[in-house]
Amino acid sequence: MRSHQPYWMLAIIFANEPITSDSASLHVLAELRSLGVPIAFGRPQDSTFGLPPACVWYVTDRDDDTTRAAHAAGFQTVLIDATRAAASSPDDRAHTVAGVTDVLELIREPYTRSVLNLRYIMRTVLAFD
Repeated sequence: MRSHQPYWMLAIIFANEPITSDSASLHVLAELRSLGVPIAFGRPQDSTFGLPPACVWYVTDRDDDTTRAAHAAGFQTVLIDATRAAASSPDDRAHTVAGVTDVLELIREPYTRSVLNLRYIMRTVLAFD
């Protein structure tokens, strides 16, 4: 069962640009941008987007030291590997998917929680209607 930590926002870092010009990958990028999800390409950093590490998803196609360091720092890590997509991890922050299009399904729940939490804050704390 997944932990129910509060997400007030999330962001995605794509390592070494695993998204190419194929139409499915371009659709994922367009969908993420339309949702307002901050996107970056490159190496993860603790201060990325000014968010807590648990709210940042690091997506890569390499199981290397950078991926392990991102995971150790508290980032949600997503390894794109079709051969190990069915593999499960005892850690809720480590995910393996078959392709970049599966990233949308992975972030669906945290993104929804983020939006609902932001709406709650706006309504109760800021008295925004």
